[in-house]
Amino acid sequence: EIVKAINDRARQVLPHEIDGNKIDANIASHVGGKLVLTSPTPGTSSRIAFEPPVDALHKVLGIEPKTVRGQDATRVSFVGTVNLSAGVNLPAHAAIKLKIDRADAVNIPLTDAEPARKTLNEIVNNINAAILTVPAAQDGIHIILNSSSSGTDSQIAFEVPDGTDVTALIFGIVPPRIYQGTGASAAKIMGQEILNPLDLSFSRYLSLTVDSRPRADVDCASQVADPTALTAVTLAQVIAAIEAV
Repeated sequence: EIVKAINDRARQVLPHEIDGNKIDANIASHVGGKLVLTSPTPGTSSRIAFEPPVDALHKVLGIEPKTVRGQDATRVSFVGTVNLSAGVNLPAHAAIKLKIDRADAVNIPLTDAEPARKTLNEIVNNINAAILTVPAAQDGIHIILNSSSSGTDSQIAFEVPDGTDVTALIFGIVPPRIYQGTGASAAKIMGQEILNPLDLSFSRYLSLTVDSRPRADVDCASQVADPTALTAVTLAQVIAAIEAV
């Protein structure tokens, strides 16, 4: 039987500990007195998972075993709130002004010197004729604007146009207004605040999986050289122990 000594007591080594699985990534940090674990990979492939036994999990993070995943970058899609299925009466010199993604804002005239009734399709066609990325579509009732980018480059902005502003008549909002996507985010877990050194003399292991790496058992007290100091393990020592795996 393979055993390792922990504070003068014997502990049976688990099979996956013998394999020596490694996290091999810088994932541990702190915010104030809270331990923070962050996957090095953005997007939905990003994962941090804790599995039983809980052992040191309650002490160093204050959570139950669980899995947290990252998020992919988002893309902006705007759906107007105005029902345009029957068309809309627009005043003379009606216009809107749109900025899509990183392109310059474009002023889009919708009527000339006389008021006019415009159909949903006519407005969509006017927008797409003015903006080369063809951002506009419709669902039979509303105008839909779609960004062609993702992440923080994805943006739909409504600006005050040159002419008679009909943004509210067509989209249901008043300019200026900006909608922006978000970048891909990594899986992240923030623990409870650690106000005092931790007693890890009996519970010192985390069963941790990061992204697609094999599961690893982290000895949170591995950086404590003096066995008599296992009752007062600092947050800095816990972080160093995780980073050492």
